Amino acid sequence: MKNMQNIKKFEFNILTTDLKFSIYRKCKKLIFITLFILASSFIFACSHKDSEKKNNDKSAEDSQLLQQDKNYNTFYFIFDNISGLPVKSPVICDNEEIGYIDDFDFIKDKLRVITKIYKTKQVFEDAEINIDFIMYKKEKRKLLVIKNPSGASIPLTDKSVKVGKNLIDAGKQRPEFVL
Repeated sequence: MKNMQNIKKFEFNILTTDLKFSIYRKCKKLIFITLFILASSFIFACSHKDSEKKNNDKSAEDSQLLQQDKNYNTFYFIFDNISGLPVKSPVICDNEEIGYIDDFDFIKDKLRVITKIYKTKQVFEDAEINIDFIMYKKEKRKLLVIKNPSGASIPLTDKSVKVGKNLIDAGKQRPEFVL
């Protein structure tokens, strides 16, 4: 009888141990799933917050650009080749910085240079528009140079288009091959 009681006690211990192990496994899965959901929620919340911040930064940047555009006229200069002229480089007129290059566009086989020129400065219809190497801030740089005429002339209006020359490429000749 005592043996029977020991066997039943042993079986009960095995059953409770299996039950505890089974509950532990189920809890472990539940804990893992809960942690996964929490981590996913945290990552989503952080990325959503970053996108909101980027949207706010973008709208602030857009309003700043709109505010900045009020100080500039936009002029478009057409060139065959701009020879590596960088965006944001200054536009020079009479050895004075009067604006900057905002962007470039391709128009068929030509390049359109979009410039922002201070509203306080004028570019005239018969001005020479060139890309050339000039001394600027103690170094020789490739810049867009405007040479206004000395006499009276008609000023360009905002969004005007004018054709320019690339003086850097003008001096280059095609190589000749001798056979």
